[in-house]
Amino acid sequence: MMSCPSDKILVINSPGGCLFSAVRLLEAISTANFRVTTLAAGHCASAAFLIFLAGHRRVVYEFSLLMSHQASLDQAGGSVSLNDMVDSSRGFSYTNDIVRAAYCKLLSRNPRWVTTHLLNDRDVYLSAEQALALGVADEIQFHSCR
Repeated sequence: MMSCPSDKILVINSPGGCLFSAVRLLEAISTANFRVTTLAAGHCASAAFLIFLAGHRRVVYEFSLLMSHQASLDQAGGSVSLNDMVDSSRGFSYTNDIVRAAYCKLLSRNPRWVTTHLLNDRDVYLSAEQALALGVADEIQFHSCR
């Protein structure tokens, strides 16, 4: 993996996290006065996948696993009112719109392509080879066995 001396490499190995924190990091990467290479090194899922896409160059280790999905909710115990469900639905729709717009911009793809390949109704798992074939990754970093 070659990079210019002024480039920064952001190594990502994460199951994800808060979407809005990830969006702040996307903004920081897009306004930085240097190029950022994102490197998926292991598990790169959910909000971490979005951060990975923000790289000016996107590299994935050969045995990494990437995952994209629509917004989800963990509900533990208790009952939920219909109004709460409607409000949650609006929140999910807004959240999915944010993610879809970011994917479209970062991948230079249209919403239909993004929905079909990365944000359909199931979790989408990608091997390094699949990520490269879809144009999600620019390069696979292979390791030699010694």
